[in-house]
This record gives sequence, structure tokens and C-alpha cells, in this order.
Amino acid sequence: MRDHRAFLGQRVDRLAWHRLRRPGDPNWREAALETAIALLVWSAVHVVTRQTLRRLHYLEEFLRVCAWCHKIGHDDEWIPLEEYFGRKFATKTTHGICPECAKRVSASDSVRSGTIQSNHE
Repeated sequence: MRDHRAFLGQRVDRLAWHRLRRPGDPNWREAALETAIALLVWSAVHVVTRQTLRRLHYLEEFLRVCAWCHKIGHDDEWIPLEEYFGRKFATKTTHGICPECAKRVSASDSVRSGTIQSNHE
């Protein structure tokens, strides 16, 4: 018959082999913990980066226009509106007048012509 102590010793050795670390053996729990921490840090950085990119795209939708001369701010340069459309959209531009401005111009022309006529009389 077998010696019970030897049998129990082998049984304990078989159950506890995963708890013993030999030099050079990987520590799977430590590796799993480090991986989990790395994934948490990555996910936080990923979320912040996505929010920053959304904000940047939102701000890039704005077109900087000079309040005085109406030039467009593009690539650290201020260019006329017509040139901007030519560069950015490869579109030719021409000049026209909207109905509101046409009314204002015709009204100011009639005032001027009335003033000129009254001065000549």
C-alpha cells in the first residue's frame, strides 16, 4: 500500500502548483491587473481625445470674417472673400445685389437725385 503522507503530499503539490512562482515564470494575476489598468487609462484618454476632436471640428466650422473689410481669415492669412471661394471651393464668383440692398440703393439714389434737382432749381 501507498504511504498516505506521500499521497497527500503529491495531492497538495498538484493543487498548489499555481501558487508557487519559479524564477522566469509569468505572474498572470499581475499581468492581468496591469492590462486592466492600461485599458482604463487608454479608455479615459480615448474619451477625452474624442471630446477634444469634436470640439475642434465644431470650431473649425466657423469662418473668421473681418468686421471692417470682410476679408476671410484662412491659413494664417487674410484674403478677400472672392479669393477665398476660389481657393477653398474652386468656385468663380461674380457680383450682384440682393433685393434689400437694391431697395436701399434705389432709395438713396432717389434722395440724391432729389437733392441734386432741388439744388439746381
